[in-house]
Amino acid sequence: MKTFHAKAQSRKDNRQETSTYISPLRFSLRLCVFARNFFFVLLFIRVVAVHASTPARVVISIDAAGQAKVEAELASPSRSWSFLNAYAGALGFAERVKDFRAMNGADVKKIASGEYRSEGDFTRISYTVVLSQPTPAEVPHVSWIVAGRGVLMFADLLPRDFKTFSVEFKLPPGWTVESSLPSDKIGHYEVLDPEKTVVVVGNTLHRETNTKLDLVVSGAWPFKDDKALDAATQVLKHYAALTAFTLPYKPLIAIVPFALAGSKWKAETRGATIVLLIDPTVHFDTWIGQLKVIFTHEVLHLWVPNSLHLEGDYDWFFEGFTLYVALRTALELKVINFRGFLETLAGAYDAYLSHPDDVSLIDASEAR
Repeated sequence: MKTFHAKAQSRKDNRQETSTYISPLRFSLRLCVFARNFFFVLLFIRVVAVHASTPARVVISIDAAGQAKVEAELASPSRSWSFLNAYAGALGFAERVKDFRAMNGADVKKIASGEYRSEGDFTRISYTVVLSQPTPAEVPHVSWIVAGRGVLMFADLLPRDFKTFSVEFKLPPGWTVESSLPSDKIGHYEVLDPEKTVVVVGNTLHRETNTKLDLVVSGAWPFKDDKALDAATQVLKHYAALTAFTLPYKPLIAIVPFALAGSKWKAETRGATIVLLIDPTVHFDTWIGQLKVIFTHEVLHLWVPNSLHLEGDYDWFFEGFTLYVALRTALELKVINFRGFLETLAGAYDAYLSHPDDVSLIDASEAR
């Protein structure tokens, strides 16, 4: 047997050394290829990321009869859609959703009130919401359109899985949109929190503004808009000093006429928007004084509970707390006297005694 000495090892080493040598031209070509491939990888990642982060797009068309036609392009395919059906004691308003369809008229089944299912996945849906017949129990907690004006709340207009989206409004001639949200140059609004976003629409809206607050008034009233804005701003500044917390947004107050049965006014403070519905047939001796009393309660809701991170039903706490602090504020701002303060407290206490104490705190917290 012959023994082969490992003389070739030196040749192997030489081969390794020569193989690691790359001419400047070849190095430049390889670098260009790498840069090109790396660029396309980055481009692909960017395209995928942009596509994945594209929000849903919504078009809401309002007609004078009080119907809202909703056309939505979803951010991702879905085969189930669920609408809010209960809020603040109002029940069953998801039945206002009609003619729910998926893309190309695909079959969608209604399996329960406000619940829709399809056999396939779709990215486009359309439906109609009848807003012309709100009940006294629903107002002012849900969307409605009556007599050339209305309030739109995305919490009940869109399915619950809509988290962020861009919305465009198509309105009857002469109607305008007012919201605490800014719009872009073509009238689109970016909605980041639909459960807390409110939009006012109508044909007689006028806006008053300062650095602290926006006021939107629908129709004609026995008070001047700037005086109402001044009253609300005084209350807003008081609560900012009381809480030592500055709101991270500019609030909007909307005063809208609505015929109310058995009540002079009702209000809803949601997110950055206060909607105050006043029966246009009522008379107040001093309108600005009455508005300021209302503001002491509703403006405080911008802090309690809207600025608190609470989970669950805390109406039993924040309504009673707000009532008391609002009365104290009205007294301090000299909107009411001490006798009026005591009479209001007595009235609230009598109302409490008039209700039977036969439900648990948890059950009672589900209704205001």
